[in-house]
Amino acid sequence: MDLEVKRKRIKDVIDNFMKQDSENKRNIIGVFILMLSLIMTYIIDTKFMIKENVMINLERSMYVLPLIIMVLYFSYKHIITLYNMGESKKLKRLILITYITGFIIGICITIGKYMLGTSEYEPIVITKKLIIYLIGNVLAYTIYAKNVLVVLFSIFEKMEKKKTNSEKELKHKFLTSNKKSLLLVAIILFIVWIPTFLARYPGPANYDNTYQIYQVYTGNYRNDHPLLHTWIFGSIVCLGEKIWGNFNSGIALATVIKMILGAFACSYLLYYLAKRNTPYIIRIIIFGFMLFYQPIAHHVMIADKDVTFSIIVMLIIMNLADMVSRKTEYFAKKRNIIILPILLILSMFYRHNAMYAYVLAFPIMIILMLVFKKKLEWSYKKIAAVSGALLLSIIIYICMITAILNVFKIPTGAKIEKYTLPAQIMGRVARMYYPDRMSKEEVDEMEKYLLDDTNVKEISEKYISWFGDPTKNRLDEAVISKNEKEFMEYISKLVKKHPAESIQAVLDHTHRYYSLAPSIYLPTPVTFEYPNTLRNGLIQVHPDHIIDKERKLSNFTNKIYEGKVAGLSIFVNIGMVFFFILTSLMYSIYKRRVEYILTFMPIVGIYITALLSPVGGAIRYSLPLFTTVIILFVLSLGYITKEKKA
Repeated sequence: MDLEVKRKRIKDVIDNFMKQDSENKRNIIGVFILMLSLIMTYIIDTKFMIKENVMINLERSMYVLPLIIMVLYFSYKHIITLYNMGESKKLKRLILITYITGFIIGICITIGKYMLGTSEYEPIVITKKLIIYLIGNVLAYTIYAKNVLVVLFSIFEKMEKKKTNSEKELKHKFLTSNKKSLLLVAIILFIVWIPTFLARYPGPANYDNTYQIYQVYTGNYRNDHPLLHTWIFGSIVCLGEKIWGNFNSGIALATVIKMILGAFACSYLLYYLAKRNTPYIIRIIIFGFMLFYQPIAHHVMIADKDVTFSIIVMLIIMNLADMVSRKTEYFAKKRNIIILPILLILSMFYRHNAMYAYVLAFPIMIILMLVFKKKLEWSYKKIAAVSGALLLSIIIYICMITAILNVFKIPTGAKIEKYTLPAQIMGRVARMYYPDRMSKEEVDEMEKYLLDDTNVKEISEKYISWFGDPTKNRLDEAVISKNEKEFMEYISKLVKKHPAESIQAVLDHTHRYYSLAPSIYLPTPVTFEYPNTLRNGLIQVHPDHIIDKERKLSNFTNKIYEGKVAGLSIFVNIGMVFFFILTSLMYSIYKRRVEYILTFMPIVGIYITALLSPVGGAIRYSLPLFTTVIILFVLSLGYITKEKKA
């Protein structure tokens, strides 16, 4: 084929494109951008970064590429439907919001990929290729996410238009908004979870839990772990020990009680969804997961405080969801506004850092109430009542816990916890630069804030990127408390001098909770066995698998946590749940339900504290996201409106 013929063909293609109407042009350009973004990400991953300090799993990239193409092809078929809206304000709002959301997701995925590929104990080298890699990935994933979000928004709108048939709903006797269904569902869940309990007998309890038992058994309490949880859990276990003569039976008793609580919590969630007009099919799917999805049965039994805390947070979000969507009905019952601070106070008694989450969230919530006053249709009196409930809950909690600790002379927990991130920055800088690239003056300055029996060499060797305890426990709390301003100035100086390593230390400690590849720290599988020398030999516990001696059920569940079971692992992926909550939030904004942002704010605060948690990758730190995601989703779809009779 000669050059002239080629030129003519190219000219014909261009002429045909120019003759298309604006909508078709946009569709053609959309396909081109999608394919370009795919090629760009793939080439960058497989070519540019092989010689850089970011390691790429080529096998994973090759496996994911066809899947992405399939998803995007399916996505594009839906995009065409939405683009038929024409040049409307709604279309512009859709494009703007999906691009903003896609950009946020693009940044999160890119940082997660970068953190996954870097060596946590090697210096950071910022190169032009690395910058190109990061920018290229953000742009590519923004395009992916934007188009998938357009598809999801179109699906959400279709779901929203399908109104629940009230007459048909009343014919159902199961998974409905009546008390009999509530009790029956709880009983069924409890019975179905029994094999999991027997396989993990006497129940999942770790070293911290046995320390809580030890405190109750000896009467020597500390507030390291939430005092209320220590007292309730430890008292139940000690009661079981008195009745049956061993602590294993006590842990089993506590586990059974937790199973009952968990069964009723799950049942109440379904009861609430039925009351708030959620389609029956959604409730059936959720119930199926509760029955057969092993991570749910497992987490219900875990002895840690986080399970009960997450149930309380679920009730808080239900309360707030009703507040913003069922305004008249909510304020008509005074008990609703009274229950809210009670739940907030109870949640703070079950997790120390809940107070910090609320300190972050509540001021923003109060500002939003004033900004969205017209959308909420609230009077200033109602805004004052809600604001008072939020702020008073923190004040009352501080007064109560202070009084309890003083009256009973209970030592407080270590205040050094709040210096976890500064300690991690110190640890990484020491790891990267000691001894060759740290002057004597720098060593002396760092050691000023360390315990007397600790030095820079030790903090360098003990530094673990995802676990804050080895570094923060070597800080001198007394010295830092007296010179807090000076200490923070020292940390600021470290950050300015070593910005790359400081940022890396912080990112390492966030455990990639915002990506699709978060750190994986398996939840407590069974009761941890203690040597006789620990806890003075008083607390003797051990795992005793009544069934499943070969641990097949436990091993399969671990594979789900580790991301090795296609389809099932996605539901315990913290990053995926975060993205879905973000999508629900942005869909609410797209539908001009901006007042719903109020309901999301406590979860945002809890999520931020999870990023700063001392141990990386454990689902329990982010468990409130999992217990509230369904409520936030159905709220964003507008299902939570007027209450329906049973």
